[in-house]
Amino acid sequence: MFEPYSGYAPTNLMYYIRKIIKKMKYIYPLLAVLGLFSCIKEIPPNVNIIVRGVVIDTVKNKPLSNTKIIINGCGQTLMAGILCTDLVDSTRTNANGEFELVLKTEGKSIWYEVQAEEYVENVDYSTKVKVKLGEDNNNIIINARELSRVKVELKVKQNPLVSRPDNPLYVASTYTIHYLYHPQIDTILYLKVLSNFKNRLSFSTADVSIGKNRGISDTVWIGLSDTIPYTLIIENTKELPVQ
Repeated sequence: MFEPYSGYAPTNLMYYIRKIIKKMKYIYPLLAVLGLFSCIKEIPPNVNIIVRGVVIDTVKNKPLSNTKIIINGCGQTLMAGILCTDLVDSTRTNANGEFELVLKTEGKSIWYEVQAEEYVENVDYSTKVKVKLGEDNNNIIINARELSRVKVELKVKQNPLVSRPDNPLYVASTYTIHYLYHPQIDTILYLKVLSNFKNRLSFSTADVSIGKNRGISDTVWIGLSDTIPYTLIIENTKELPVQ
């Protein structure tokens, strides 16, 4: 004999239907993205695209000369979307911050991105501008930020804590670090720093006898100058404050 109908089955069925409908709202955008990818075609190979533009430092409000410009090819991936990581070509800006190159397409990219190379030299930030076939690529403006420098005149009269190769005297900013191993130091170093910003400089070394570091730090404001001087005399690294 059949058991009396309890009424729970339709309730459970509706519950699962609602769950399926709820999940569909995540599936539709995915399908739309996949459909978009299928419509994007690679630019044919051996096509010349003329790329011209200028790089402007938006902090110092000046063109950036001798700045390396790179062009990366952009390709589509299923998991990460569109990535622009394949270096295709590069050049440098002239004295007026202008650049020009003829990009020969390689047949793998759907478009390209042009930017100032970051971190490797003197630029820590750059906008990325899209370069496409059939569009005007002759008036590109790249906004960037040039790093300034602190010219450090450093004299260390006694540096007994130093030992090669594991325990140098570290001289560092956010963007540069120097390793000094000499028992006496009288040198000039350059540290890259941000313009118009408070930058932290540090001078430190390890004191193995106490298992801690000794050192000092200082904050410098560089303003809009390209380079500022900084002088430091350390009598004895053994007498530096424990950090």
